[in-house]
Amino acid sequence: METLQNILQDGESTVAASRMPGSFLDKLDEEIDLAGGEWDEDEAFIGSIGRTMYDLPTSKDNTVTVLLSAENIGKLPSQSLVRIKSRSKDRGGDGRQYIGAVVQGPFAEPDGLRADAPLVVTTTVRGAHFMPRYHGRVQVEIIGEEFGKTVVPPQFRPLPNSPVFALDQQETANQLRTSGDVTLGLAVGYEDMWF
Repeated sequence: METLQNILQDGESTVAASRMPGSFLDKLDEEIDLAGGEWDEDEAFIGSIGRTMYDLPTSKDNTVTVLLSAENIGKLPSQSLVRIKSRSKDRGGDGRQYIGAVVQGPFAEPDGLRADAPLVVTTTVRGAHFMPRYHGRVQVEIIGEEFGKTVVPPQFRPLPNSPVFALDQQETANQLRTSGDVTLGLAVGYEDMWF
């Protein structure tokens, strides 16, 4: 099989490549089957918008850092509520569920680099043509652990790499107990959630 080659002709660069042999795809399918089949996301993570991170020496009690993909940064505004499903027991976890509130962020951070790295700063100052990919980060304060419909003070923390789900407006209203006869104000981040 020929390899990819750059060939210069009359000052122009052209690319010549050969076709892959037909047996390559058969071999690839065979390797995928040997590895257990095509990759599917774990059911526990379907619908999640982020995952909890490992704790650092600067971590604080009752807070956890949540990392988000770039496309999910806008789905988790400040003060919004989340449900964190600590990894299930069959995955080496404890299976606990927590309710938390975003107390810091969302922040955007470059992937694999510090945000104040000279490369990032220089690129930004010079017109930001070659900016690195990025992800989001929020700090979530744990409100409590869920036991059925009851939320109690947490005794533990969610484990690293636990899925995080944004609560929709109805779930948020239920958690905040916004029903009643007296209107106190508008919930931050919601246009029509009065309590």
